[in-house]
Amino acid sequence: MLFNLQFPNRAAKFLDSFVGDGRFSDFGAIAEEGGLDSVSVYDHPFPPDEFVNIGGHLSLDPFVSLAALAERTRRVKLMTNVLVVAYRSPYVAAHALASIDRLSGGRVIAGVAAGYLEGEFKALGAELEGRGQRLDDGLRAMQAAWTGTTVRRDGPFPVGGNTMFPPPVQQPGPPLWIGGNSGPARRRAVELGDGWIPMPSDEAEAAVNKSTAISNVEVLAGQVAEVQRRRAELGKPPAAICFSGFERSTRDPRQAFEALAENLAGYTEAGVTWLSVIPRARTLDELQAEVAASAEIVLSRR
Repeated sequence: MLFNLQFPNRAAKFLDSFVGDGRFSDFGAIAEEGGLDSVSVYDHPFPPDEFVNIGGHLSLDPFVSLAALAERTRRVKLMTNVLVVAYRSPYVAAHALASIDRLSGGRVIAGVAAGYLEGEFKALGAELEGRGQRLDDGLRAMQAAWTGTTVRRDGPFPVGGNTMFPPPVQQPGPPLWIGGNSGPARRRAVELGDGWIPMPSDEAEAAVNKSTAISNVEVLAGQVAEVQRRRAELGKPPAAICFSGFERSTRDPRQAFEALAENLAGYTEAGVTWLSVIPRARTLDELQAEVAASAEIVLSRR
């Protein structure tokens, strides 16, 4: 089992006090020194107030953030969790990810999703309708650009002879992990991606996200098995499976880590290969303490 440290979304609102006398990149250094395997950031360029006011995510720019983290780290992977491809040109996204991959020595994981937040789509001039198809088309366009050779393609995102520089270190490109619980998300993980990022959710959350509920480890195991079976039928290797754990609702961090440690074998049996730790820290000191607790209680048992 590998472990990802997600930037605490609620800390973004208090960024100045979170950083304090440190730097944002300390987040990556703390993760690396604590033995975690990756760090990840959200993608919400311009969310509507009603979403934020009910606890919705805020985020720094994911490309700028990961570039800063890359400069302070040498080992941890750098993940978008998740990038909404339809918010911008897929070639712009591909260029940013390729640049970070090149400058970090090949450490990018491109977690991507179709998105669901209508008010943000509208503010960014992006179309909510048809976003799934644009994600499919965008992923193919990104993969074509990542070759570093002349691209000529018709259909969606056509180009008549363009070359992207720099190509990513990883070839044929950074791993594409597909976020979301829905049937289309699982289909993308099977056909277009290298991994799947399901999320714990009850029926109410699933309704808001326009997705499928995953409310217990048995449901998760069934969905993972389906994804891996369908990939095997296509001759593809098993997908990486990155999950954030049902314990995230536990308010006390230490109790959450103790519960996660107890459930670690169950997640492994369900086919999870990466677990995301989502800290509750509101300062770098609190983050340091949470990461130390995760290393003591959870990482020591992997």
